[in-house]
Amino acid sequence: VSDYAFADGSGAGEEERHSSYGVFPLASLFNHSCAPNMCKVLLADWVFLRAARDIEPCEELTQFYCDIRMPVEMRQKELSDLFGFSCTCPRCRFELQLESPSRDASLDASLELWRRFYSCEVPLVHQRFASELQGLVEAAENAVRARL
Repeated sequence: VSDYAFADGSGAGEEERHSSYGVFPLASLFNHSCAPNMCKVLLADWVFLRAARDIEPCEELTQFYCDIRMPVEMRQKELSDLFGFSCTCPRCRFELQLESPSRDASLDASLELWRRFYSCEVPLVHQRFASELQGLVEAAENAVRARL
C-alpha cells in the first residue's frame, strides 16, 4: 500500500504533534521533484496541492517529498533513506554536475549566487521581512482555521 504521510514536528507538544500527521492517498500519486510545479497547503484535515507556477500542457505534476532548501547531497540522502530512490530531477542533475570535481574551477564565482539562493541561510537584512511574512502567514492560517 502506498501512502502519503507527513509530520510537522515543529517542537510542539506530543498531543499537538500527533494531530499534524496525515495520510493522503490521492496526493501520493504525484511524483517528487526538487523544483516542483505544485506546493502543499495544509488546512485542518485537508491537504491541497496547488500550482506553484504556470504549468505547460502535458507537463508532469510534481511536488516535493523533502525540504528542497537543503543542499543536493542532503536531499539525495533523505530521499534514499526515507523513500528508497535517488532524485534525478533537472535541478539535482544540475547541482550534482556543479559539485563534480571535473568541472571548471573558473565557474566558482558565478555559481556562488546559485548556492546562496538555494541555501537555508537567511541573510540578516531579510530576517525582519521573513518574520513579518511568517506573521502574515500565521494570521491567514488562523483565519481559515476559525472558519472551518
